[in-house]
Amino acid sequence: FDNFLANNPDLASIPGVSGGLQSYLATIAALGPRQVYYNTPSSLLIYKNRVQNFVNKMEFDLGSNIDLKYVFGYQRMYVALGYEADASPLPILDMYQPTFAPTGRASQKKQMSHEVQLSGTAFGDALEWLVGGYYEERKDVVPGNTLFGKAFGGYFTGNATSVMNDIDTSSRALFTQATLNVTDKIRVTGGLRYTWDRIRAQSFTSVTPTGPDGQTNGISVCPGTTTPFSVDEAACRGVLTKQRPNDANWTASVDYRPNNSLLFYASAKHGYRPGGVSTTVVVPALREYGPESITEFELGAKLSGDIGGVRGRIALA
Repeated sequence: FDNFLANNPDLASIPGVSGGLQSYLATIAALGPRQVYYNTPSSLLIYKNRVQNFVNKMEFDLGSNIDLKYVFGYQRMYVALGYEADASPLPILDMYQPTFAPTGRASQKKQMSHEVQLSGTAFGDALEWLVGGYYEERKDVVPGNTLFGKAFGGYFTGNATSVMNDIDTSSRALFTQATLNVTDKIRVTGGLRYTWDRIRAQSFTSVTPTGPDGQTNGISVCPGTTTPFSVDEAACRGVLTKQRPNDANWTASVDYRPNNSLLFYASAKHGYRPGGVSTTVVVPALREYGPESITEFELGAKLSGDIGGVRGRIALA
């Protein structure tokens, strides 16, 4: 810490360094309202992203009231980020990712999906049906929450710690839904989607020597070794998370419409979403979270029409 002060005499009046509170407050006052006294160049305090999207949808009429639809999607996103959490002249809680990926510090995300739908009608259009399949794969490279490890580790241990997370996920699903108009007033709908998910997340940790000012000035190595950092080195690999959750989403409902203005309905739904990995938690035990599901039931009525010449709607559930 003494070396830090010796190499940064202009920071010696900052509160918490040598007790120069009045000098610090005077500096802040001189900057004027809505100004912050910090060490980071304004050009690095940014949030930029670059997103590339490609979507292609094809539809085919197969005849006999049957249609085929195929949807392809691709997305790639790069993120450049710079912020200063300490809002002071000390380079303590600073994080810079000022250039677009591919770099070792900016976030990168890629996603590709395929969906096939076959739909049609039957029984004189009384029945509307749909079946299909879906596949998605995604690859994310995102930084971990190592802000404090970089800051205080740099000052007091002579090393700054960085964490990157390589997250690969895929999702496969089969689905179907049908609506039957029992009469001109009663309609029944049922749907089912079963999903198989796969999640694999690997973290990588590097340690970089720092100078007396807390800034990195050496070669990054695997923790506890002198081995240069590499994702292929076992010593650099951290927590490995693997999940293979699967579950169903389903819906069932009955609608009764005695006239064009009034609707009574009853429905039941079950929803599911997979678990995953939180890349920003500090406590390793909280890094992984499991799948979630919910089942709900609803009974209600909806009324629409003109009230005093004004169109209105009332819903009770």
